[in-house]
Amino acid sequence: MNRDCLMNTAGEDRDTERRQSSVHLIWFIRTIFCVLRAGPGRRLLIAVLFYALAGSALLSARVRADEVRPRFELLHLWATGEEAYALRALSEPVRASGVDWSESRVSTNFIGVREQFAERLALGVPPSGLFWLGGNQAEDLFEQKLFRLFPNRVGNRAFSDELIPEIYQRVREGDSTRLLPLGIHLQNRMLYNADVLRRLGLAMPESWQELLNMAPALRKNGVHAVVFSDQRWQMRFFITSIMAEQFTFEEMGEFLAGTGSARKYEPQLRRSTEIFLALRPYASPLSRDLNWANVVEHVASGDSFAAFLGDFVAPMLRRNPAVHCSAAPGNDYVIWSFDAIALVTTEDPEVIAGQNRLIETVITPEVRQEYILRKGGIPAYRGSDARQMDACSQASMESWKMADTKMLLTASQWLQTLDIAASILRPAWWDPDADAAPITADLITAIDLMNQRDRPAPADR
Repeated sequence: MNRDCLMNTAGEDRDTERRQSSVHLIWFIRTIFCVLRAGPGRRLLIAVLFYALAGSALLSARVRADEVRPRFELLHLWATGEEAYALRALSEPVRASGVDWSESRVSTNFIGVREQFAERLALGVPPSGLFWLGGNQAEDLFEQKLFRLFPNRVGNRAFSDELIPEIYQRVREGDSTRLLPLGIHLQNRMLYNADVLRRLGLAMPESWQELLNMAPALRKNGVHAVVFSDQRWQMRFFITSIMAEQFTFEEMGEFLAGTGSARKYEPQLRRSTEIFLALRPYASPLSRDLNWANVVEHVASGDSFAAFLGDFVAPMLRRNPAVHCSAAPGNDYVIWSFDAIALVTTEDPEVIAGQNRLIETVITPEVRQEYILRKGGIPAYRGSDARQMDACSQASMESWKMADTKMLLTASQWLQTLDIAASILRPAWWDPDADAAPITADLITAIDLMNQRDRPAPADR
């Protein structure tokens, strides 16, 4: 998108605003055009600028406090029945408190949430809140005052007391809080069918090489060693789980941070690529665009031995007791992220009232306990009763407790470095002639180009 598009849109709207008090149709049309012309990576930033320029002209008229009817719309990506059931642990008590609750759901992933949010901002009709991956990527949006802060203390409870330290230190903003945490999910997890191991008399693989070694025996007995989807967001879990064995904790942190050339890690990247390609003859052929719930079903049925996803799959495993969860082979540190809700800045008293009711609801111990029991994963809040958690979540909690090192995977790392890896390895999976050496070289080049683009320019001297 060019600067003229932005400035012309803003200028016309300001002139129109002085001439008339009606809704700015010209603004809407030009905004939509400019945002859709921009690449996906820039849409959210552009929409932020438009939203800031629009100012209060696009906000609902103020009403008296005694006329406020709280409402809240959540933009999210939870699409399965299990996820909808978990979300109702929040929405039902919010509704019971008098809030008009509604939802908008994307059918893709976090990138889809961000793009939908950008388009809604451009139209001047943002949601009240949206699903967000906890980390540092929201900082710019708080600086733009697009997301609102809220008090640390809510009634007789304080987030500083209720949240576990690893979460509170990442959502604290002085005496305020900047994201509403829901739960923690480990990313480098293996889902495996324990009945397959028992039936074939095989031992649990402790490394990726051991998994490759047992793959022929699995195939001889009609079982695929792995199943995964070539959807890029799912491939990121698979690739990350392989890389976490090849990279030490310190190396992985430096690699994902992009502080130096990825060429430094050529041996680790090449070995990860070799393992990835070596698994192809033993993988389920039904990988193309496979829904993650179907991936889990393949493991549950015994058609495939293992899949590699995050522990967000835990709710589906309650009805599949043969499927167990563990760290991926050779992974001696946990890679984690946390789900949160970002609250959108607004001057609409009805939306603010709805947001505040949601905050009050989430910090209530009984509500957050019910949510994490339904959603699975690791509680973000203190005092949760682990004995009620499903087996997969309990395994994650044990890994979390025992891990000496924990790596927070930020949204930017998930959507940039690891997405580049998925983008390059995805076509290689389907290419029978793919070779690890040139693929690794392409991967290094692409990541270095991205890091050079994102690295701040040196100051003028």
